[in-house]
Amino acid sequence: MTFFTMHFLLPLLAILAGIFIVIIIYHFLTKPIYLSAWREREIRRLVQQVETGQSAAIIGVFSPEKSAVLDYLRNEKIYDTQSCKLVLSYLDISDTIEKECTLAQFWQYALEPLQKEIAKNTNSVLSKIYQSCQENNFSNLFLEKLIEQMKQDNWQLVLLINRFEGLLHRPNLNQPDFFGGLRLLASSHYPSPISVIISLNQSITQFHKDTIKSNRFTLSQFFGVWRNYIRGII
Repeated sequence: MTFFTMHFLLPLLAILAGIFIVIIIYHFLTKPIYLSAWREREIRRLVQQVETGQSAAIIGVFSPEKSAVLDYLRNEKIYDTQSCKLVLSYLDISDTIEKECTLAQFWQYALEPLQKEIAKNTNSVLSKIYQSCQENNFSNLFLEKLIEQMKQDNWQLVLLINRFEGLLHRPNLNQPDFFGGLRLLASSHYPSPISVIISLNQSITQFHKDTIKSNRFTLSQFFGVWRNYIRGII
């Protein structure tokens, strides 16, 4: 074997092979999972749950795949919206919600797409109720009035929350009032005018246990709304 082959060609081939492997791995990890044929049933079930006002959890350990599912669900065209006025809202807890975010700030972020739509008619009952809700820091009492009016006016909000486990590290949100508000939004009516789709890197049961550890209160009744879940989809 020549000096050139030993000291230049072989190392170059090794580098190129390494780059190729990295590209293949990156492509595999970032490929949207909803394109995989064997996952189509789960994705269709999620869409149907949203269309019928239900909530669900996407559970798995790989963040890119869970994010890909939520990105797919952000596409308004995949839903049958003939019977309602659909609004989509996406929050990534790690990227959007600051550590010291308050309950009022969270709902300000979460309901912003809805607020923009109803603000087109500032004289509507729904717009006035939203203003009252905002003035009262989105307390659960006023959130309930908001969703009641949404139901009457045939609005459907899809709230997609990525990396839901990040709430464990937001002390102002890791509280009974906050989780109770989420449950109120998602389950006080059937079908509910709000569907809450969350992604988690752990089971609902484990998230519940971690919440108890940090706050010493029981939230089983709050997390029951996510009885529809896709375990191991990711």
